[in-house]
Amino acid sequence: MKRFILTYFIVLLMTAAYAQKMPQDYFNEAVQWEGAGKPDAAIANYHYIIKHHPRNKIYVNALYNLGNAFATKKDYRQAIAAYEKVVNSGYDDKTLVGGDIMASPFGNLKHYASMGIYEAYDSLKQYDSALVYLNQANNVNSYEHFCGNAQASKDIYMSLRYADLFEHLKDSTSSEKALLQTIFHESEGNTEVVQRLISLYKYREYKRLALEFDKAVDLLKEEADSRYPAMKNYSIIFRKTEIKIPDLFYMSADEPDRAAIQAKLKGCYFRGMLESL
Repeated sequence: MKRFILTYFIVLLMTAAYAQKMPQDYFNEAVQWEGAGKPDAAIANYHYIIKHHPRNKIYVNALYNLGNAFATKKDYRQAIAAYEKVVNSGYDDKTLVGGDIMASPFGNLKHYASMGIYEAYDSLKQYDSALVYLNQANNVNSYEHFCGNAQASKDIYMSLRYADLFEHLKDSTSSEKALLQTIFHESEGNTEVVQRLISLYKYREYKRLALEFDKAVDLLKEEADSRYPAMKNYSIIFRKTEIKIPDLFYMSADEPDRAAIQAKLKGCYFRGMLESL
């Protein structure tokens, strides 16, 4: 009888050892809870990882997802607190996580956390604070990606977010300047950017902007790239705003020709829409 009890006890110990959940199990389960619309259950799992496994490789991921779960509940203060811990961590946004050519192979958790804080403050209508963290996401914890198209898409998204914020802050001039930065990102679909600018110009009853644009293109700026001297950067100054011409706009040419670039600029979607004013 004693032998049976001892054997049974050993079997129970072995079963418990094999059945013990690992941090990754808690994490995967939390992701499933979030997908099922149960953020509270997910939050409990993320808290467990954060409390008991601070040195685990998924610790920062748990912090970030915790912020997302709180944001889902519209508990923006708690979300900001979690995101701040990601931003202040030693995480490297260039950590490789895999993914296809359009989905960034880098972790970018600090960038996403900065964006999460921006979105939380934006939801709280604290627009000055939102601007601080949008700047942080754009300039400090900038988006890491090796694909030019993906970066262009991100530029358009950021341009629109800046414009939204400046409109909330009653700064229409800065809103216009933010939108102008991506008027040449045609390959990644900048229709919303252009249409918002045209609506703004119609509201202000601006005229002859097409002619002003053509004059800016005639004065196309050209300078050597500071990192790659053999390459050239191009830009124009329109509406008192310097606008860089993205490489994707003229990359089809082996040796970009100034006249060809100017002709393409004058045939772009934005220039065509200026004719409607």
